[in-house]
Amino acid sequence: CNTGNQDHCQPFVPAGPLPMNGAAFCQLKQTINNGTFESTKLSIFKQALGYNYFTSQQVLELMDLFTFESYKLEVAKLAYPKTLDQNNYYLVNNGFTFSSSVDNLNDYLAMR
Repeated sequence: CNTGNQDHCQPFVPAGPLPMNGAAFCQLKQTINNGTFESTKLSIFKQALGYNYFTSQQVLELMDLFTFESYKLEVAKLAYPKTLDQNNYYLVNNGFTFSSSVDNLNDYLAMR
């Protein structure tokens, strides 16, 4: 800054929340993956959900850690309010096996 005014030299600080960084997200995925049962995995996810924000791609990756479609759908529904790029949430549809789950999620999102 050669303006002589130090106010213009402050580092950029984002105005809103940020998604989980790569290292923390990898740790979360590993912790969820260590869960023996789907219900345990979901509990771990819910614990992390309270303190973190995600991208649509991260939500998709979290869904892939679950075997059963019903749990994948629950993760997608729970994560939506904490997803920063909701305009890209269509990516989450790639995590479903059944089109009925896509329809269910779309109905849920339409009511929000």
